[in-house]
Amino acid sequence: SAASDVYKRQDYSSGYVHANWGAVREAALQSCYNPLHRLHRIPGYGLPILPNVNDDCREFMNKILILVDKAYPGFKNRISKPLKLSEQQDSPKDEVISK
Repeated sequence: SAASDVYKRQDYSSGYVHANWGAVREAALQSCYNPLHRLHRIPGYGLPILPNVNDDCREFMNKILILVDKAYPGFKNRISKPLKLSEQQDSPKDEVISK
């Protein structure tokens, strides 16, 4: 099904969207290595920046829109990737949502 792979990754992404402790700990904190501090967490410095999830969000939304199209035939709108700034200057304005 079009939505099955969305649900496989839902727990992981849901933690980040709702700022669950595990996601906050992984993204923003690092361990304190002082043995008297019992490995508590401190704000992280120099941690890697998390990857951009725009492409994943667009893919998931388009899969949902495919399901909407099955329920309501003729609903062909999809979310396309926006043009880069250099491409926008050379071409007319395109809609982000396309048919």
